[in-house]
Amino acid sequence: MSALNYLIINYDPEVKQWFTQAAPQQPPLSGIVPGTPNPDLTVDMTGVPVKAGIDVNVYQVSVQIAPGANQAYVLTFANGATTPVAKAWGLVVGSPASA
Repeated sequence: MSALNYLIINYDPEVKQWFTQAAPQQPPLSGIVPGTPNPDLTVDMTGVPVKAGIDVNVYQVSVQIAPGANQAYVLTFANGATTPVAKAWGLVVGSPASA
């Protein structure tokens, strides 16, 4: 099992505000990374300028991770500063044991 935390930030030009585009609600996530100890990590080396006239580029990075057995998390996503959505990731089978 591996622990993972991430945060993707974006800018909403309509409301002129930075916002969290993607993040786990309760980090870190625990899961299985295929190819461990050398995971399949992809980096697109074609940078995209953050803003015209600024010498700062961003790069697309991707890695695969799957939730472990009986683990569930809530991930949040948004396409704008005012539109967050929560999605479940993972699966818990059965009901909790009674004490």
